[in-house]
Amino acid sequence: MQQATLLPGVDGQTFVVGLQWKRAVGATASDGREDARKVAAAAKSTHMLLDRSQSGKVRAVGHGALGKKAPNKVYSLAAAFASQFQSKDKVLIALQLRGEDDDDPNPLVWICAVVDGLVLQGTDVVVPIGDVDRRVQEATKRYSNGAVEFYGDVLDSSRDASLGDLMGRALANQAACQMEKVGRSLAVPKPVLLAAAGLVLLLAGREGLSWYQKREAARLRDMELASRAPEVPPEVAWRKAVEAWAQSTDVAPADSLSSLAARLGDLSLNVADWSLAAVKCDRSGPRWDCRASYKRDVEKRADSASFRKALPAGWSPTWKGIDDVDVAFVVPGRSGKIDLATLGSEEQVRLAVLSTLQRSSKAFERKTIDQFAAVKVDAPKRPDGTAYVMDPKAMKPVVVSAGLTLSGPIRSILAVSSLPVSYSSINLRVGLDTEPGLAKSAIYVEEAKGVLYAIH
Repeated sequence: MQQATLLPGVDGQTFVVGLQWKRAVGATASDGREDARKVAAAAKSTHMLLDRSQSGKVRAVGHGALGKKAPNKVYSLAAAFASQFQSKDKVLIALQLRGEDDDDPNPLVWICAVVDGLVLQGTDVVVPIGDVDRRVQEATKRYSNGAVEFYGDVLDSSRDASLGDLMGRALANQAACQMEKVGRSLAVPKPVLLAAAGLVLLLAGREGLSWYQKREAARLRDMELASRAPEVPPEVAWRKAVEAWAQSTDVAPADSLSSLAARLGDLSLNVADWSLAAVKCDRSGPRWDCRASYKRDVEKRADSASFRKALPAGWSPTWKGIDDVDVAFVVPGRSGKIDLATLGSEEQVRLAVLSTLQRSSKAFERKTIDQFAAVKVDAPKRPDGTAYVMDPKAMKPVVVSAGLTLSGPIRSILAVSSLPVSYSSINLRVGLDTEPGLAKSAIYVEEAKGVLYAIH
């Protein structure tokens, strides 16, 4: 039994390295799942991850002992690393496992090798830094013809990669990276099935009637208890409904746009003679899902292979033609819930936003505020399930929202970042003649969209 290594994420997520991997050969089940489960169970692993082909067949299984206290959701960094490579790629990553304040001169190192898009068996390992060279040599000897690309922060001539990049990629691709418990086999021996079928036929009539009677008795009992439950006043019921809505609504903190802009400001304006032209980011919970568009420098004869090789780990290119490519990446962020106690009145919010935008009106090409409208709140219900007939006077508070759209130079947008806006998307355009030192001055926000919340 191999004990895997759990790593904490920035927002309470948990990630794992150090799994055992085995390719699926001659699967007997329709998709290979049961064979993979048997492999994991035989190794006394508690969790497993199935690497599937596009057709749904299991290509490999990663498994390990995560311990009884492992959280429900754990994501494999090896799977996240492997998911960004194609069938002919041969790559290896070596990353130090240490915190920002950890000055241990002999840190542990995570090593993982990938060939043909699959984790190489025996290479998802955590070793002392002094053992890295030997492990890397052993792994690279197993590659067939072709150069090996190195990633991480340990080996010479390695392309940039970090734990944060891989964690973001794992969260963006949870279906392929989330571990599951090994559990027990769902296959039932045929003799047991036949015996069970006979027993069901024998007892169906008697037990079916008994089950129906018990269900109806329970339903009537629940209805009677509900009718006896004290009915709260309509205004209290409404308040609880609004509070439930607030706790179910994700919003971005006030500094979300400036934090995102700071991260985007670190983007390379030129990657292997491909120039950054535009960036589009959409908020998805706590993170931003972004797509950067690059254009090829024809005069310098830039090529796609050089561009792909120069990309940071975790970036996924989508070729749009000969001269254009989009690159997907994730920017970590934060999210929260609406705090009703901190919401200003509709008039207060409107005046604050209008005044701020009016004082710097020349800095924006476009600035629009939609009309405030009440947010949709599920109508409160009585204990018996019937809806309250609400008197409008009892419906307090009423939360309203309005859309806000801004366009202009990024420095103008950031100048009003203190506005109480929950931003949801941002589109940037970058001047192709931008000099390296003039990045922010050449970035233009074509559209930044967000929502204002207030109390009516």
